[in-house]
Amino acid sequence: MPDLLKLLPNLTWRGIEYPVTSRDVTFSHEGARHKIQYREGEAIEQLGAQAITLSYGIPMREDLTLKGNFSQLFSKGLPILFRDFRDRSPSTLIDPVYGEFNCIPTSFRDTTDANKRDGTDLQVEFTVTLTNDELDQAPEVTSLSGVIAEVRGVDADLTLHHDFQQFVASQGTTDFLSAIAGAASQISRQGEKVSAGLTDLASKMDKLDRAVTKAENPQLWGLQQSARTVRDRAIKLAKHGSDPTQSIKNLTLNTSKTLAAVAAESGMLLVDLLKLNPFLAKNPMVPKGAQIKVFG
Repeated sequence: MPDLLKLLPNLTWRGIEYPVTSRDVTFSHEGARHKIQYREGEAIEQLGAQAITLSYGIPMREDLTLKGNFSQLFSKGLPILFRDFRDRSPSTLIDPVYGEFNCIPTSFRDTTDANKRDGTDLQVEFTVTLTNDELDQAPEVTSLSGVIAEVRGVDADLTLHHDFQQFVASQGTTDFLSAIAGAASQISRQGEKVSAGLTDLASKMDKLDRAVTKAENPQLWGLQQSARTVRDRAIKLAKHGSDPTQSIKNLTLNTSKTLAAVAAESGMLLVDLLKLNPFLAKNPMVPKGAQIKVFG
């Protein structure tokens, strides 16, 4: 049997190498279990993966003879590792097999064996976390035009699920289904009342979400996820139209337009358009050749 493990690099934490006698790397996918009535088994809705956890056994022994410079691990190395582990800030961990991760220290256990007089053994655990760059990434931009397009997508999906429409009808709650069909056009026409329209749309999507849950049909999960996405984005757009993460660009109008039309075409709330261009509040029409600021 070839000894491939001896070819691997050592464990490295905060720039210092350590020997490893045991290693365990785990992660799992989270899923919601759905029991379908009168059917065997369960359907699993995948929700995403948990963070990777890396656990190691490290012998902190004084005169350990292994690959690398590991002398005085107990007298000098242990205090350094203990200090570095108590620092809860994220840092780079290099795993012998999977390479580099951005980790936080999560568990430290020091065990002394009376039959081993040359030091102690450690069990340490790290959890992979997001880097600062990933944490600082701007949130997904939600625009009015994007929400309207997604609503139309939900409406198109609904037309394909006749059994679900019959199920909703049997519950006596078909009003929100019929309202979804015209929701996109209604929001586009509302102008300065678009915030109220988005709030109403979020309510319709929430009813659709709950109806799909009640139907207990895995084939509707795609529709349910779309409804949840539209609901969350509509709420966000209605409450937080002025998004500081939005980029701003200059726009010159080729023709005269109403304020509501300019806002709708730019995928903005009217209140946001006026915040960027206060001078537009004096007139409901924006003249040809006007230079205004809109979200990029």
